[in-house]
Amino acid sequence: MSTQNLLITLHNTHSSNTVKLFANTVVNFPHLCKNLIFSKITSSAASMGIPDAQKIILGSENPGSLFFFSDIQDIIEALNPDKIYLLAPKRFGQKLVLFSDIIQEIKEQKVLVVVGGSPSGLTRKELDLGECIFLEESIKDLNPVASTAIFLYGLSKQISE
Repeated sequence: MSTQNLLITLHNTHSSNTVKLFANTVVNFPHLCKNLIFSKITSSAASMGIPDAQKIILGSENPGSLFFFSDIQDIIEALNPDKIYLLAPKRFGQKLVLFSDIIQEIKEQKVLVVVGGSPSGLTRKELDLGECIFLEESIKDLNPVASTAIFLYGLSKQISE
């Protein structure tokens, strides 16, 4: 499985702390994802968070690249994923995350997973760009870093089984 095939993205945040925590989370799963992707990052997240994320990825055990886009559509055009998932709260998600299916897809194609970085999450227009998925039904609305960590852990656990 190529670490280039999972494209995990933090979209729409103004918090530099969220950007740093997202970066720290993703680099702790180097067997799944090598690159950090951000879109629609504003305010202190752009001026302070992105430079900190760059330091985090360059200082990681398996350094990758950092991509910074203005919106999700730009990511789709530039990176041309075969499959697009939007990780959303259950009230927006269309289906439960099936980690085994996603692992299989990552083995064969490029998969983009977008995590909403603001309390409002993703807009209806953004949710229409791909398939909306949600984590376990018992998990309430989580912050984007917690959602990312659970998602990556679930994929990692599936690989080891």
